[in-house]
Amino acid sequence: MRKFKLQEVLYILALLIIPVLYIVTGFLFQSERGSYFLFSVDPEYCYLFNGLNIAQGTMKVWHVDHPGTPLQFFSAIIIRVVHFFHNKEPLTQDVLHNSQLYVRSIVIGLFSVTSIALFILGRTVLRISKSLMNGIFLQLIPFSAYLTLSLILRINPEHMCVLCIVLLMIVLVNYLHYGEESKKIFDKYIIWFAIISGFTIAVKITFLPLIFVPFFLFPGIMKKIHYVVFSSISFVVFILPVLYYRFDYFHEWIRRLLVHSGKYGEGASTIIDKNSYITALRQTFSFEPFFTVIFILIILGCIIYPLPLIQKHFKNSKYYKVLLGVALSIILQILLIAKQFTFHYLTPALLLTIIGAYLLIIIYLKNLNVLTKKLLFGVLIVYVLYSDYSKISQYHLVNIRHKETYYKTYNFIQQHPTTKALVIVPNYYGCPYQEYANYFGLFWGGDVMKNKYIPALYKVFPNTYIYNGWDELFHDWDNNSYSYLDVLKAQGSIRLFSGDSTIESNVLSHVMKNFIRINDTRINKIFSNELTSENIYEISYVPDTLAEMLSIECNADSLSSDKVNFAGTGNQYFGNGNTQSADYSYSGNYSSKITKEYPFGMTYIIGEAKKGDHYLIKVKRYKNNPKASLVIAGRSSTDLYVDQKTASREENGWEELILDFVVPENMHNKELRIYTVNNTDIPAYFDDLRISLLKKDIK
Repeated sequence: MRKFKLQEVLYILALLIIPVLYIVTGFLFQSERGSYFLFSVDPEYCYLFNGLNIAQGTMKVWHVDHPGTPLQFFSAIIIRVVHFFHNKEPLTQDVLHNSQLYVRSIVIGLFSVTSIALFILGRTVLRISKSLMNGIFLQLIPFSAYLTLSLILRINPEHMCVLCIVLLMIVLVNYLHYGEESKKIFDKYIIWFAIISGFTIAVKITFLPLIFVPFFLFPGIMKKIHYVVFSSISFVVFILPVLYYRFDYFHEWIRRLLVHSGKYGEGASTIIDKNSYITALRQTFSFEPFFTVIFILIILGCIIYPLPLIQKHFKNSKYYKVLLGVALSIILQILLIAKQFTFHYLTPALLLTIIGAYLLIIIYLKNLNVLTKKLLFGVLIVYVLYSDYSKISQYHLVNIRHKETYYKTYNFIQQHPTTKALVIVPNYYGCPYQEYANYFGLFWGGDVMKNKYIPALYKVFPNTYIYNGWDELFHDWDNNSYSYLDVLKAQGSIRLFSGDSTIESNVLSHVMKNFIRINDTRINKIFSNELTSENIYEISYVPDTLAEMLSIECNADSLSSDKVNFAGTGNQYFGNGNTQSADYSYSGNYSSKITKEYPFGMTYIIGEAKKGDHYLIKVKRYKNNPKASLVIAGRSSTDLYVDQKTASREENGWEELILDFVVPENMHNKELRIYTVNNTDIPAYFDDLRISLLKKDIK
């Protein structure tokens, strides 16, 4: 008896190794990442805010793209549990103030529950197969690839998919041993399978192929029909919040995904793009060798099993039926996600490789002696774990350095607080201010709870404005939009964080540093992180310094240090410095030569133009090409396009083009582009571009 109890304890300890390792890996990945609002707001903060909606008693969810309702309810439960123990502020305010705590807790809760399920799976397999190695091997499901293991860090459907497949396997192992011969039409196992299948598809609609894993096991057509019907009912139950509140959106979202070839329902209405689809299939089988090898073996195993000679020696029909289901699920998953391919969309197929390998061994190597089989499972276990943890070791220092790089900015912000209004231009995926993460989550949380969240956000994060790329303006918590100048005039002085170098160079610099703003603002860069291209500025508004008339000029003689732009007066830069030419010049030694190959010449951009502003624009054009023109336009020509080809006068072979322009109402707070253009086969030469703002009173 004592020996039996000792053996049982040792088995339990052995079955705890993989679940505990999974938890340890989860904390290891979190230590490498740091705060979620720095790197990962999508979809983490979508689920945080929709979970917060549910935690406060409403079924109205907004983010239903996956649809993800089981994960939203799971998030709601974790939010309530954490707040019960934390409880330093009212629920809404506590979540908004400590969003990192709640996001991290949801992640920990998810991989902890998955670890418990892994232990139960191992115990179930041990109890039924009497083989410890079988149980440990099936516990490797989340370790099937480094990609699937790294999902432990995220709040996303793919992370929850691990739990779904582990639960499916627990029921499947029991059914293979106890339930296959049941004559009952309404089999309890079919109900359990249906509940898990509906739950899984509700987590993400593209997990639909997993429904086929147990499908061929059910004897007779009626049981198969019952399984499909009950799975459908289960799915409907799990997405009731979607049907109640967001059905029209969800229906249109799914329709667009089906009929459009691009990601997120975009692209041409061609269902698939042939070239992209073929590329995706190649990528599927090239990035993870273990998956490719096991997939090929699964397909071969399905093909050769019906051969009489094989069946005679390896007959094991119930496991073969599961192998068929696994093969079909993987194939359908690959074909489905190749339409809009991203590697982590392969998660269900990758997770099934461990199950497929297990079934192949059970079917085709059943005649091996027990010791050899244990050795084989042991070798595979070591290989899988070694493959994962060698990559973890390889990337660990890289991830730590990446985190430290971003924490350099975060630490500066913490060490240098400000009472100034905060203006945030974030990178899409995150920034050192959790204000942006909350703004992102607020949008995806929908309108139903905004009246409750917005006052709390004003209380916790007052005087905050966040850049929105949709309209290129700055938004407060009520989603009112303001131009850069609106914010600056209202606040007097601001601290501006720029976390996206593309936005800063292509949009923000034309707003902050155009020739008008450099005369009525003072800009001081107080921090720069060269590795992340993050910058922090303190900016003040000084309107008394604005002159009666402001002008800048570009004579094409000087270039910026990188030779990309022309250098004009007032430290201003004009685009297309590559068109500098010594062929002709009106003043100095150079002009801008534009040809059919390089049709755009000197270009100046004014961000956030103001309605009523009066500009006088002049440029010299060499007389050889009267069809080349001076243009003022919006970023989109449908907003504004005015060109001038007719010269007003000529001097020494050079003509003068003049545009007298008042900004119309439809261009208020939009971008003006002033440039020279040549759409002919004859080269054109431009020199001495001068831009003057004649009226400033509406500023």
